[in-house]
Amino acid sequence: MFDVIKFMTLILRFKIFLTLIVVLFSSNALSASSESPRWFDIELIVFENSDQHWMASEQWPDDLEAPPFDNALDLEQQTLLVTKRLDGVAGRISRSSKYKLLLHTGWRQSVLSRDKAVGVRLTATDGDNKLDGVVKISVERYLHVNFNLLYQKSEGSDLIDSPVNMKAYSIKGKRRIRSKELHYFDHPLVSMLVLVTPYKEKAEKVSQEKTDLPTKVLTKPDALSDNSGQIIR
Repeated sequence: MFDVIKFMTLILRFKIFLTLIVVLFSSNALSASSESPRWFDIELIVFENSDQHWMASEQWPDDLEAPPFDNALDLEQQTLLVTKRLDGVAGRISRSSKYKLLLHTGWRQSVLSRDKAVGVRLTATDGDNKLDGVVKISVERYLHVNFNLLYQKSEGSDLIDSPVNMKAYSIKGKRRIRSKELHYFDHPLVSMLVLVTPYKEKAEKVSQEKTDLPTKVLTKPDALSDNSGQIIR
């Protein structure tokens, strides 16, 4: 005789089994998705403030440690950006009497969590002056930028036979940032602009590189933006 109760029990167990299988595969898929690296285009401008009337009033430490270069990747190891969104801003800085452009570069990299993120080493020279340091971009719920730069500046006399006196300045900072927004890191001597943009390989077109410009500057320098907060291009 057909046992209805046993049959219904088997059906119920089978449904529970299917539910567990679906949950297991969904969890594995979500875990794999969360662990997969996210790719970003990172563009960075470093410039010196030419107005140095504050030098006499500031106190700077004489013994500065070099930035931590351990495990940092060289910029040449990254995919460098051929088209940069901040070319107009860099050009404006170069033409300004208030600033001196030290570095304008951009690269593409996978951005990991803060405990796994690896910094990129940046170097630039301007005569006897030298910029050297590490910039690290990480992502958890939000993007974060952490930088540690050392700027060695010549402060010698204009006389030919006078020895060159080098002074080192430390530029450090960290901040939670938003993608597609231009972030300004202020410093009395050397300041920095950072733009981080999500990279989508299939959707990206060269024509969009020029038009997809940032529309907001946080803590903006006056010489780079108008009163409405829009970047002057």
